[in-house]
Amino acid sequence: MAQLELFSHPGPGVRYRAGLCSTAALGLLLLWALTYLPPLLVAYRSQGLWLKQSTYMEQPTVQFQYEVLLVAMTGADPGSFLAWSTFPAFNHLQEDQLRVPLISTREEDKNHDGKMDQLHFKLELPLQSTEQVLAVQLILTFSYQLHVSVINGTSPFASDYDLTNIIAAYQDRNVTTVLSDSNPVWLVGRAADAPFVINATIRYPVEVILYPLAVV
Repeated sequence: MAQLELFSHPGPGVRYRAGLCSTAALGLLLLWALTYLPPLLVAYRSQGLWLKQSTYMEQPTVQFQYEVLLVAMTGADPGSFLAWSTFPAFNHLQEDQLRVPLISTREEDKNHDGKMDQLHFKLELPLQSTEQVLAVQLILTFSYQLHVSVINGTSPFASDYDLTNIIAAYQDRNVTTVLSDSNPVWLVGRAADAPFVINATIRYPVEVILYPLAVV
């Protein structure tokens, strides 16, 4: 009958054996399973040993390009609007609807790391006493740059340094950003000779970059 050695001592040659179907053998097998399997399962569920993707954080390089396009709706009729932009050709098309606003901007590097963190933007659109703004379309242009490399310099796999794979990764990547404000405030009531004012602070947050790891 096959036996399993449970314990041995190198001194006087003491050895303890038991059958494969004995209680002692089953206990030893259970002890082995409890010792090695739980850490492997935890590591697998947490992707600790088999990472499929990873992340890192980067502060983007953002610069306001001083290009503005404004359309302010003053009524329900198709021609009830005022417009202005930094593009002369657009302004030429507006004719009587052209209204030049007063604009002030200031970009701020709050943590002094050499990269701008936010833009303070203020626009004052002069209105006649009978005019009121019901809705606004405003376009601002920015230069937005992330230093997202398509070469994984820490990879031990030769395929990650193959020129064909590098070009394919460059063509497939999709890096986008979204300007959002879930709590805009629109204040009503102004003096007859007061302009319509847009006052905004646009922040450039740190981005979390998610990228897949190579699988071979």
